[in-house]
Amino acid sequence: MGWRGLGPTGTPAATLLTNDFNTVYAGTFDELTVGSTYTMSFDSASAVEAYLPASGTPGPLVANLLDQTTSSSGSFGGDVVALTLDVNFSSAGFLTGSSGYSFGSLVITGFPALTGIEGITVGQFLGQLDTLLGGGSPSDGYTIDELDPIAIELENSFTDGIPSTFAQDNLLPPPTTVVPTPEPSGVLLLGVAMLGLMGKALSRK
Repeated sequence: MGWRGLGPTGTPAATLLTNDFNTVYAGTFDELTVGSTYTMSFDSASAVEAYLPASGTPGPLVANLLDQTTSSSGSFGGDVVALTLDVNFSSAGFLTGSSGYSFGSLVITGFPALTGIEGITVGQFLGQLDTLLGGGSPSDGYTIDELDPIAIELENSFTDGIPSTFAQDNLLPPPTTVVPTPEPSGVLLLGVAMLGLMGKALSRK
């Protein structure tokens, strides 16, 4: 993964977003919404393209926004939107590798000092980001400065379909009845194709 905007019309990522945005968000009245107390919503693929990449000092939202191109959340808002796209498109079956695991179901590990993060799924972590973005505080009291770097690493976990060092060290498949044998890292069971399309076209760096 990773983001530097969606690229021009006709790129794989832009085409995927344009063709399937309404399918992915049909259950939410064709809107992608992030945040909590305050929210930021986008009602079309073109609105998302106009917003990303976001820039500015990371912070919370201070108002409800629709199809905004900038916000008080700065780059943090863009990171949350980016991760939301990855989780939602993967859950909808558009960004799933040969393993069949959705991105949101992967388990975060390797953060023993952050007890509220260790062992939760990417989807649950995204919920904490939404709380912070909307102006709230997660139950464990983490700040934007603490969690945003992890969000960025997650975005860059599968650039070109290849697991990053972070992905190999800090992401595990969800618990199952039969645990596959790691080869050599559990995250490689995702298959290098997982999230490759969006990761390649949406490189942040």
